[in-house]
Amino acid sequence: KIYTLDDKTLRGEPVWKDVVDLQDQDKHDTATLRFITPAKILNKNRPVRTLQPEVLIKRILGRASLLAQLHTDKKWQFDHKELIERFSADVHLVKDSLQAQVMSPYSVRQRQYQPLDTINGTVTFSGALSPYWPLLKLGSYIHIGNSTSRGLGKYQLINGEIFD
Repeated sequence: KIYTLDDKTLRGEPVWKDVVDLQDQDKHDTATLRFITPAKILNKNRPVRTLQPEVLIKRILGRASLLAQLHTDKKWQFDHKELIERFSADVHLVKDSLQAQVMSPYSVRQRQYQPLDTINGTVTFSGALSPYWPLLKLGSYIHIGNSTSRGLGKYQLINGEIFD
């Protein structure tokens, strides 16, 4: 358990320790994200079909920042824009094996099925990934994109391998 509703506490030190320990590990120059659940990712209010590095890092930072703001007393105080620009310059898309998938979950509030444009599959990035491993790993724990509270956007981070 990472969070318990009973006492409203964040737990799971091994999870966060794993993210911090990544800074000291040998890194690969290739990272593959394998989506375990479909992801609803928007860029400029349009569904993403190809996950570009800039969009990926924006979604990870946005989600992490939101969770930090909601569940701690602190707001992230650093230049997101500079980090996004550096990531976009250092990392590039190598292989995109994502497929578009339309889901239609039922909305109790709206009392109807709501179509969701999602992506699923794998995507591989390459470049100077070393400084970004902690953020990529964190994204695998917190999920990315919209509807993460429904379980969407969970991915597995695989280093050094390219999948079809």
